[in-house]
Amino acid sequence: LALAPQSEYVGRLAVFDKVEVRARVKGVLGPRHFEDGTKVREGQLLFTIDPAQYRIAVNQKRALRDSAQAVLINAEAQLKRTAELMRSNNATQVVYDQRLSEQLQARANLDDAEAQLQEAELQLSWTEIKAPIAGLIGRALASPGNVVGPETGVLATIVNERRIRALF
Repeated sequence: LALAPQSEYVGRLAVFDKVEVRARVKGVLGPRHFEDGTKVREGQLLFTIDPAQYRIAVNQKRALRDSAQAVLINAEAQLKRTAELMRSNNATQVVYDQRLSEQLQARANLDDAEAQLQEAELQLSWTEIKAPIAGLIGRALASPGNVVGPETGVLATIVNERRIRALF
């Protein structure tokens, strides 16, 4: 009776998709919207961070944007008037150049204000922490009422249990 060659290997099973859920903004952690060890859908709301300060920031940036827009409208009107006065020799090139510079500065300030508003809106959106993938979520590592932020670390871990691999 002949025995076939045999080999033994140490191995383990590992998931392909594993996500460590973290806070991207700082604030007081609100209610948890899942149960430990349950399945979650992609995009499902997991945690909420108190959004009050981020809503205020959005409103402030929106007001700055609106102010910059008003300044630009005025600068464009002044530039147009100066151009008309130059055609009738009632304004100098120096005055026109100054109005053009003011208009360009106002446009740049508006672009900056719009970018600041977009950043504030992005930070507000990060107060809702959602599942980036579908799968099983582990134990929540932070409780409501705690102050969390990017430095806090992992709030929960999600694994996609449908795709696994054997590692040897």
